[in-house]
Amino acid sequence: MIMSDVGAKPKSAGITVVFFVILSFVVSFFLYEINNKGTRRVIVFESKTNPKELSYEVRFLKKPLNKDAVNQYVDELLLGPISPQGRLLFPLGTKVRSCFVEGNVLYLDLSEDALQIFPTEASDSVTAIKILKKNLFTNFKNIDIINVFIMGKRVEA
Repeated sequence: MIMSDVGAKPKSAGITVVFFVILSFVVSFFLYEINNKGTRRVIVFESKTNPKELSYEVRFLKKPLNKDAVNQYVDELLLGPISPQGRLLFPLGTKVRSCFVEGNVLYLDLSEDALQIFPTEASDSVTAIKILKKNLFTNFKNIDIINVFIMGKRVEA
């Protein structure tokens, strides 16, 4: 009987150690997820008060689960500014038809809503595309060329 009691103690001690290792991993993972604020991205919009000036915002975007970071960033741009001093780049309702990076080239196709002109609400198309490119080049250093399309037709700015 004495031998069986001695053999039981090291086995339960090993189980306890494994339990605490697993518990500390789980707690560390949850603390990491809670404190992970995402990637810092700078977003530039045209100023409403002075169209020659730009309005800057900083947003923290979490890593997307079902799409890449560039697509998530463009979606965030299309939502518009948080600050009332900024002007929408494109009219509300503008959607991303397709967005992908091949090598160092970004291909971005926007919906036809991007062509609508609302001078009091959104930037004109040429200015919007210039600011869009500035945003993308600033936040994604791996992109060297940006090809913007609206309804499949290439647009230049």
